[in-house]
Amino acid sequence: MKKGLVLLLIGLTATSTFIGCGQAATTDSNENDVKVENSVDTEANSVVADSSETIQSAPGYAITSVEADGYDYYQGRLECLQITDDNHPLLATAIDEFFSASAKDFNADIESLNEEAKEENEEYEANAQEEGYEYDPIKYESNITVDVTRCDSKILSFVIDSYTYYGGAHGGNSYSGYTFDVNTGKRLAFSDFGDADTLSYISKKFILDTIEESEQGARDALYNDDVISYKAVIDEKFSNDSTPEFVVDYRGITFMFQQYDIAPYAAGLIDFTVPFSKLTGFDENYIPDDEFYTSDLSTAGFVEYLDFDGADDLKRVYLLNEYSDEGDASYKLHVGDESASHQLGQYGYAYGTYIHSKEGNFILVSEGDAISLYEISNGIKEIGTVNTEKSVKEISEGKIVIATRTYDEYYNFIWSDEETFEYTKNSLQ
Repeated sequence: MKKGLVLLLIGLTATSTFIGCGQAATTDSNENDVKVENSVDTEANSVVADSSETIQSAPGYAITSVEADGYDYYQGRLECLQITDDNHPLLATAIDEFFSASAKDFNADIESLNEEAKEENEEYEANAQEEGYEYDPIKYESNITVDVTRCDSKILSFVIDSYTYYGGAHGGNSYSGYTFDVNTGKRLAFSDFGDADTLSYISKKFILDTIEESEQGARDALYNDDVISYKAVIDEKFSNDSTPEFVVDYRGITFMFQQYDIAPYAAGLIDFTVPFSKLTGFDENYIPDDEFYTSDLSTAGFVEYLDFDGADDLKRVYLLNEYSDEGDASYKLHVGDESASHQLGQYGYAYGTYIHSKEGNFILVSEGDAISLYEISNGIKEIGTVNTEKSVKEISEGKIVIATRTYDEYYNFIWSDEETFEYTKNSLQ
């Protein structure tokens, strides 16, 4: 039974929303559902020096959510990106066209998926009645989200995470990367950043070297036997003028390997960032200025190479979760030549986020019932811990916002009970 699409607006406080991706209409915005990513609902800051000169700036953007509503056997959600300022018309047009096409594809699949799920449920129900066991209906699901990985005066890049469940033990995710020139609106191909063969060769070697330089606990997550070898897969991904999915972000080119590519499903997305300083011949017009940004560390514990001060002096950093045979958990944070360990609750797990700011360089560790902040510009210095079960909602220059996170039926974040903490090189308070 088709009842149409529900369209929610996330992150805007103005009174405008969208009929489809990028088509404006006038209605009240949803001020309760806020997309929590750095720079969401960003303000454009182009400064007109005179009538003939405009200083380049980062575009403002917002994220909308298109949702399938009223289907008996299907639920779906599609996030879309829209440019919200008037200073980047070419980019705005390109992004509108891109996500309008995505919405069209999303809508086109709904009826067939709902019908397919209906037929599958009817078969399950018939089998359950025949065999005498309880039948639990299933719904097919599509949940497509947008994560903006860079937004400055040169590049807008984002990753689309497509989660689907079409029956079975669990659903699956696939990841696609997109990078646009902010000033021309062009979607940038790998060859737009330099000689493709050179960049491909450097990137593949860097990734393989990074894996070898990581600890055994991280390498153990990868396929490496007679059936499938991560080395062979990586070699194939960089062959025949192709690459893995990628985005150009604040640190370099980040390459993404899908679930099951080089590791089992449980390992999730595995990605590696090749720093700009390693990419011989990379177009300098697309290297970002030294400014605030955040970047998640590898959840599998692989080494990251971070440029702390813009001097191309890369520091070796990783966060590795470790477990005893009894399930006692801890994490090891390694920076340069130093390491620090911290105990977690049984079977606990820690996530790390790198923060590059004018105040310094930090690692924020979220561990389930606490968040800890380390300043890492010169070694490892723990500067504060907050005991909380709340999640990190937003990180900005000098501030960390945490809040209680829940979800609505369409997996939109619902945030409540916000707390804000200020941080410097010496304190978190």
